[in-house]
Amino acid sequence: MVIDEQNVECVRQIDALYQQGRTIRAIVEALNGGPPRADGKPWDSNRVVRIVQKLHLYRSGRRGKQAETWPAILAPLDA
Repeated sequence: MVIDEQNVECVRQIDALYQQGRTIRAIVEALNGGPPRADGKPWDSNRVVRIVQKLHLYRSGRRGKQAETWPAILAPLDA
């Protein structure tokens, strides 16, 4: 399994901004001020919302019902 570090950094940035209380629109604006998405397209609110909805998956290393465990790329939230 190969982890795409550019995508990892984008997910980490989205998580950090979301944890700061930034709105989806503010996160999109921040992302579009930096490197483009891996596919070269600008960031949009739909893409960011989908990532925010899945942040818990990036903390656990589990993706759906797959038996394979992926490396967790986000630190667990403090309880």
